Amino acid sequence: MMCLAVVALLVMAGSASADLVLRVDFNSNQDGGGDSTTAGDPGLSVANHNQTGWSSYHANHEVIAEFSPAVYGGITVTPDWPNTTDRRVRQSIDRGAGNDATWNNAEGDLNLVTDFIGIDTRTGNGGNGNWDGVTGTPTYMTLALGGLSAGDYYWTSFHHDTENVHGPFAVWLSTDGGASFTQLADGYMSDGTEGGNPESAEREHGPEAHLLPSNYRTTFTANGVDDVVFAFCALLRCSRCSPPNLGHEWLRDCSRAGDDCVVGARFAGLDQASSFVMHWKRSGCFLKAVLSIASALS
Repeated sequence: MMCLAVVALLVMAGSASADLVLRVDFNSNQDGGGDSTTAGDPGLSVANHNQTGWSSYHANHEVIAEFSPAVYGGITVTPDWPNTTDRRVRQSIDRGAGNDATWNNAEGDLNLVTDFIGIDTRTGNGGNGNWDGVTGTPTYMTLALGGLSAGDYYWTSFHHDTENVHGPFAVWLSTDGGASFTQLADGYMSDGTEGGNPESAEREHGPEAHLLPSNYRTTFTANGVDDVVFAFCALLRCSRCSPPNLGHEWLRDCSRAGDDCVVGARFAGLDQASSFVMHWKRSGCFLKAVLSIASALS
């Protein structure tokens, strides 16, 4: 299975002080997480595994009606799966105690990394199958943020699964409500449990989610009118990626599975690149993310 997952998001405002505006943990009804309310704002549903101090987005697994917009102090958070209609693609997962035991919970953030919303790309479950950046059809998940004040923001994503699936994923950003997207550098999800096929190069066990090497960081500017939309898609393997409607050249230099891979994007003559280890399952991978957003400090 290939799955992209979003665990939580953090929004901070004020370029000088970066005051907290929004923190949301995405929660599931699985593994004792508790049933959410089918109708209404997902932010109003109590979740048993919500991270202390965070607002909750609580949706039952594979129930389309529950993935509706949530409102937090005037800011809306809306997940969507724009190129599939099958309910089984809409994942809301909570890992079990056996997997969660691989996480050192000394910092008390297990609830942040144990559950998530995401996508199942398998054709048998309504997804579009494997996609390597060129071959196949991607299965997208988007996360739209509405009501952000105009300004510059930091975005930090945490990509970790306490189970044993891991691998790369593609990311796009729109600041005009989804009318156009720019592709960002790829991300990579780490894992915590033995048994992956193949095994990950190195499993991660905490205890501080904010220090995971798989964390993904970028910046964006909100115009104060349009939604800011992030789009995600799981990558089966490392290959040249040329999705449509991109305003820049996308660069990737890879060899074989398990080798280091350098990825970069050329924006107006400026090269940005990062290195990470690429691994994948031929059957797919889970991509798990905690999303954090903070306004850029001036």
